[in-house]
Amino acid sequence: MEKMVTGLGVKKQLRMMEVGQELVFSPETNENTLRNACNVLKRQGEGLWSVAKQSDHQGVRGFNVKRISNTVEV
Repeated sequence: MEKMVTGLGVKKQLRMMEVGQELVFSPETNENTLRNACNVLKRQGEGLWSVAKQSDHQGVRGFNVKRISNTVEV
């Protein structure tokens, strides 16, 4: 897992990821914004990403994001 991402535009960071690369977005990242950015990029044919929320009894600790593909077909 790579370092925690903060301060960069979500779509920009997603586009910069290589296939197979995983990043952890900070818990301050809005979950809806992150998931919507993945869906918008998918609809634009730019690739596929998976998003998994990291949480524990104290709340959200971040979001694991992995780039699955450079195309919308897997």
